[in-house]
Amino acid sequence: MTCFNLLDPQPGHTVYDPTSGSGGMLVESAHHVAQLPNGTIAGQPNILLYGQEKNLGTWAIGKLNLYLHNMRAELERGDTLVQPPAP
Repeated sequence: MTCFNLLDPQPGHTVYDPTSGSGGMLVESAHHVAQLPNGTIAGQPNILLYGQEKNLGTWAIGKLNLYLHNMRAELERGDTLVQPPAP
């Protein structure tokens, strides 16, 4: 059982990773949703992806990872504990 079976994001959901690192959880969440009925819209996973990463190098790798997987996501730079994103 993978963590995505536990989380089980569904089409239309929003996934937020407060410590996104290289963006792996966001990519896998999108892949999970894309395999479900109504999981894609115009070829893109039907899910909103958000993340935040403090480390500049890791943030850049995350942005590149999402880009290479042709996924749209809002990946912000910042410390989630000190500066959590506004709701």
